[in-house]
Amino acid sequence: MDSRFRGNDNIMTRFTITCFCGRKHIKFRSPKNYSAGVIARLYCSSCSKKAPREALIIEVTGLYEYDGRYAITWNPAILAALDPQYRARPRWKEDFFGKRKLIFDFIPPGARGVFRVG
Repeated sequence: MDSRFRGNDNIMTRFTITCFCGRKHIKFRSPKNYSAGVIARLYCSSCSKKAPREALIIEVTGLYEYDGRYAITWNPAILAALDPQYRARPRWKEDFFGKRKLIFDFIPPGARGVFRVG
């Protein structure tokens, strides 16, 4: 279920996605125009090795109970509706995670150095 909150003068949405293996329910926060639909599949630190090669890999460190490797595959139809030119950018996958778009809710706002995408 989505919930709305106001932070940094932007309306944000929170939603929860169950990972591929079903062991973890991971919360996200994102701008109001993004929803759980932008993510095709989520892989937690227990199942990220099963992610396809095209998945975005996110390494989380320094947040002890959340440390590990996660992976996300995107829903291209929804991304295209949000930004028709998204594939024209060289690092489009990385642009959708972190940079004030979509992020794990367990990563505190403004946190630096606790995750790396690639």
